[in-house]
Amino acid sequence: MKHVLLVVGILVILATTLIHGWVEFDDDYDEDEDDEDYTDAKNMNMTSEEYDNRVKMIKADILDKLGLKEPPKSRIRRENIPRAILDEMYAEERRERYRQKMNQRKKVIFLGKKAVASKCTDPLNNCMDVVFDRFYMKMQILEANLVLWKKPIVPGREDSVTVTVDGHPNKVIIHSKSKSSRAHWLHTHLMGTELQMLVDLGVFRFTPNDEKQPITLRLECANCRFSTQLRHMAFFSITQLKNQPVMPAVHSDEEEDDEDYEDVVKKRKRRRRNLDGQREQEVSEYCEPGNCCRMHMMMNFTALKWDWVITPKTYDAYVCVGECTQGSVSREHSGFVRDIKNHRVDMCCVPKSYKKLKFLYTTQEGHVVQRELDGFIVKACECRPSAVHTSFF
Repeated sequence: MKHVLLVVGILVILATTLIHGWVEFDDDYDEDEDDEDYTDAKNMNMTSEEYDNRVKMIKADILDKLGLKEPPKSRIRRENIPRAILDEMYAEERRERYRQKMNQRKKVIFLGKKAVASKCTDPLNNCMDVVFDRFYMKMQILEANLVLWKKPIVPGREDSVTVTVDGHPNKVIIHSKSKSSRAHWLHTHLMGTELQMLVDLGVFRFTPNDEKQPITLRLECANCRFSTQLRHMAFFSITQLKNQPVMPAVHSDEEEDDEDYEDVVKKRKRRRRNLDGQREQEVSEYCEPGNCCRMHMMMNFTALKWDWVITPKTYDAYVCVGECTQGSVSREHSGFVRDIKNHRVDMCCVPKSYKKLKFLYTTQEGHVVQRELDGFIVKACECRPSAVHTSFF
């Protein structure tokens, strides 16, 4: 009897282990399947059959670009790949995003007009008044950096710098403490509430004003001194967003002017988009009849059981769908307008440009390979004659 119970117990343990293993194996495929939009053909103005055919063609083209006849059988989990490989893989992409971000910004420098030593309430401190022209800002401000030159009186001891606006001694816009053994430039990065205080005190103005009088900042330091020399003059370095104008205040008697201003801004933005052909086309959630649209098309390699793909597990290939009418033909192919009217040529909504797809996968031998594949992420769509159309997107 004891032997029978022992055998039954062992069988139960084995069954539990196997079931648990199956569940974990299935969970590996469920990590990216919770988003139903990945395979919802209705959201892409396609039938399920059309979507499946596109996925098959993309899979076949990936294998062809990689020089593979069939998917490798080997598999390496992404979490087992050294992080440095993934960091290096997307490093250039991050640098490009940073460059684009910086290209959207510009810096404006406002140098003080003059600096004059002044008396402090505390005789042990040193004070200086710096006169600036009043700032009129046309663009949105991200940061205002007031840069000051100071020299410690007792090197190595902590000093304290405070900055106020003349006429508002109780409103401190800067209070900085630091230790230094030699003279240096102090950078103060004013954002949020500090930046708003400069606006409230009239240092920065966002509306035209006839008031030409300058504004004076009072600098006070404990255990340090300032310099009135021109080469040590304090200055503002202001970071602004390009092409992001600050909307003027709306008054009841100026509503029409404000509407005109908004129209001008919209026209400028529209003109910039038209002149810059390298930008990505906006993604449409619904393609209206008569339009050529760029829409989402998610590829989920986990759902496709392509375990040999390390990254990406999912990516948006995008797809060009819609109709091409006389009004949707691009200027490059305007010569076909007459043929369209006479039904002598068919126009198709096809990709205009692509982005590269970064691909990390395992070979049949178990090696890890990184590739950049062209023609797998649609960047923009346009209408072209059907004879020109050769892409499966």
